[in-house]
Amino acid sequence: MPPPASISAHPLVALSGGTSLTLDAQLRPRVVAHTGRDFVDATKADQVYVTQRARLGVELRAESGLAVVVQLQDVRAWGEEDHPLNDADGNAIDAHQAHVSVPLGTLATLRLGRQELAFDNQRLVGAVNWRQTGQSFDAGRLMLKTETLDADVFLAVIRESAHKGNIDAHFDQPATDDVLFGGLHAHGKLNESFELAGSYLVRKNDAIEEFRHTAGLIAQLAAGGFTGSIEAYGQVGSMELDIDGDGKPATESLGAWMAGLRAGYDLGGDLAPTVQLFADALSGKSGHPEKVFDTLYATNHGFYGELDYFLALPKDAGGLGLLDAGARAGLSPVKGLTTTVAWHLFRSMDDGPDDARAFGQEVDARADWKAMPGLSVGLLYGVFLPGELMQGLRGITDEGDLKAEHAMYLTTDASF
Repeated sequence: MPPPASISAHPLVALSGGTSLTLDAQLRPRVVAHTGRDFVDATKADQVYVTQRARLGVELRAESGLAVVVQLQDVRAWGEEDHPLNDADGNAIDAHQAHVSVPLGTLATLRLGRQELAFDNQRLVGAVNWRQTGQSFDAGRLMLKTETLDADVFLAVIRESAHKGNIDAHFDQPATDDVLFGGLHAHGKLNESFELAGSYLVRKNDAIEEFRHTAGLIAQLAAGGFTGSIEAYGQVGSMELDIDGDGKPATESLGAWMAGLRAGYDLGGDLAPTVQLFADALSGKSGHPEKVFDTLYATNHGFYGELDYFLALPKDAGGLGLLDAGARAGLSPVKGLTTTVAWHLFRSMDDGPDDARAFGQEVDARADWKAMPGLSVGLLYGVFLPGELMQGLRGITDEGDLKAEHAMYLTTDASF
C-alpha cells in the first residue's frame, strides 16, 4: 500500500508563487470506564475519566513538489490541570509531525523530520492511532512509488546520547545510550487480487548491546467476497543477557518468530454481513528473552484484543509468547453504521507457573457511526475473562477467584 499521507486530504488554498496550503484539524474526546484492570474484586478500583486529543496541521506545497508539514498536538485528561484559572501549563503539547518532503525526480521522495511510519497492516511499525498520543519518529525516509510497487528505506533515531554540554536543541532527560531503528520495506500489487510485501528491520540498542534483525513477508488475497492474509517473520541477532542470574551478562544469539493467518468472507446483501477467522502466534520461552519475539513499534491494538492487555509485547505476555485465536463478525444495519463482535482465546506458547498456559478470553463489541461528514462516533465494550496464568503475571496474591474485567470507550472524532 502507498505511504500514509502527510496530513488528511482537504481542498487546497492557492498562494502566491504556485504554493498551496492544506489545513488539517482534529478534536477527539473519549470517555473511558473500566473496572480496574487488575482482576481483583474491589469496587474502589473502578474508574471513569475523559481523555482528549487535539491536532492542528498545515502543509505548504510548492509547484516543484517540495512540501513542509507541521502538525501540533495536545493530549490531556480532563481535570488534570491544578486549576482552571491558575494552571496554564501545556504538559502534553508536542509536534506530532514536523517534516520536509523533497521530490527526487518523478518516482522518489526524501522525507526528513518527525513523521508517522506505518507499513502494511502495522504489525511491526505503525502510527498507533487508537492511543491519543499516537506514535511518530524522528527519521529520514526515502520513498519510491510506481503504479505497481512502492518501497521505503528509513532510519529513525529513537534515543540519542550524543548531546553533551550546551547544544542548539532541548532535551528533557539526557540519555546515556543510543537506540537506532531502520530498515527496508517493499510492497507490490501483482494483480487485482494479490498483493505481496516484505520487510527487513534492524534495531540497535546500546543499553543492552542489542542488534535485532527482523525479516518477513505478508501475502494478501482478495477475490470475490473472500479476503485473506498470511504472514511470517523471524528475528535473529544478539543481545547482552544475564540468563543465569549470576550478575555476569553474556552475549546471547537471538532466535524468535511470529506468524499470522486471517480468512474472511463478505456474504453480501443489505446488511453487509462479514465473518472472519484469525490466529496469531508469537514465540516465547520462560527465562530466555533471546527466544521471545518483539513486536518492535507495532500498532498492537486490535490485533490482540481491543482492551489492550497485550499491548506491550513481549512484556505483557511475561516472555512466554502468545497464541491468539478467534473469530470476528460484522453487520451494517443502516447506512453509516457498522457493528462488529470479536472473540479471542489467549494462551501462552510456553508453560508458566504450575504449568499454566491459559491467559484467558476476551469478547469485544463495537459500533462505529459516521454521523455526518467530518464527524464519527465509536462505542466499544469489552470483557476479559482471565485464565489462571493472569494471576502470576499481574502479581495477584489474593487466593480467591480472579474476576472478569469490563471496559467501555465512547469516542467522538471531529476531523477536518
